[in-house]
Amino acid sequence: MSQNSSRPMAAFVLGLFIALGLAAAAWILGNALKSSRSSERFVTVKGLSEREVPADLAIWPIRFNVAANDLASLQEQISASRSIVRQFLIDSGFKEEDISVSPPQITDADAVSHAESDERKPAALRYSASLTTLLRSPHPDGVRKRWRRAMPLCKRALLSPEVITRRARSFYLQG
Repeated sequence: MSQNSSRPMAAFVLGLFIALGLAAAAWILGNALKSSRSSERFVTVKGLSEREVPADLAIWPIRFNVAANDLASLQEQISASRSIVRQFLIDSGFKEEDISVSPPQITDADAVSHAESDERKPAALRYSASLTTLLRSPHPDGVRKRWRRAMPLCKRALLSPEVITRRARSFYLQG
């Protein structure tokens, strides 16, 4: 009888130790998880966390259009317009290697009108070309000053005033 009475007591003590062991393991595991998550919530910053940094690269795409009734006249206008824009930029103090041009995008109004419908009125000028001259300069302040004074190009009918006011320019920090 003494063996039978000690078994339930031994089982109770064993169960109590297992329950205490599981509770202690859960508490330790919970604290470890909480401390590992708390390190993700904080960032250590040494020095200034925010500051203004001046740009060291300016990109100014100068877009303009020309139109003519024949391709030879259109080519002459493209060459003349590019020369005017290039000379404007060089006179503004930018280097030749900072200036690049992209191929023109030429549209034939007759081809477009035939493709869309025959009811459209013919265009006044058959061919039009959209051109872009890109200035990529390491002097953003010079670009900013010259961008504000680009009205001579508008007076020569190369650019519309909305190109000047649209702020088609970008300033970047390299490195």
